[in-house]
Amino acid sequence: MFQKIGGIYIKKYLVTFALVSVLVLSACGESNGTAESANNESDNVEEAKQAEDVEEVDSEEVEEEAEDLTREEELNQLATTIVEDSYNKTSISEMRVNENMGSDEENYIVLANLSFDVKNSPKMALDMIDMYASDLAAQLGEESDVYQVVSFWEFPYMFDEGEVVVKRTYTREKMGMVLTDEVTNNGFYE
Repeated sequence: MFQKIGGIYIKKYLVTFALVSVLVLSACGESNGTAESANNESDNVEEAKQAEDVEEVDSEEVEEEAEDLTREEELNQLATTIVEDSYNKTSISEMRVNENMGSDEENYIVLANLSFDVKNSPKMALDMIDMYASDLAAQLGEESDVYQVVSFWEFPYMFDEGEVVVKRTYTREKMGMVLTDEVTNNGFYE
């Protein structure tokens, strides 16, 4: 009836009883765990609903803040978003939007100081700057009150930081934004 295991005598039925007891108790713990996890799930659902309510309030606050923005600020945000989302390896030094004081209509001039931050040949850099400047003007030109887009470009791999090497001016004409002025630093081609 007794068996020697590692120097200790234990009755076989005691071992069996102990194992069964452990299994029964662990099964009871799982059922309590299930009830607890059901309670946790209902708590999680309530927390999710509260989070949705907070998100709704936050989105309403954002809409209210958007309503409080001036048109200059809205255009500034739009121009900044276009550059940050669309132009690879381009950074913004400064973005300004001014009211066009030379017009009786309410329209705006966007002034973008940008840096093309890729080590490239002068020709490739100039081609990329031209493409980015044209695209920025075209996208901002979709706003009917943007009269002019002027982009000032730095190319820090060839010139001193802060030195503008390319300036492109696009002005609204009947058919959209048209390149009306272009200035390029002569050293760009050396």
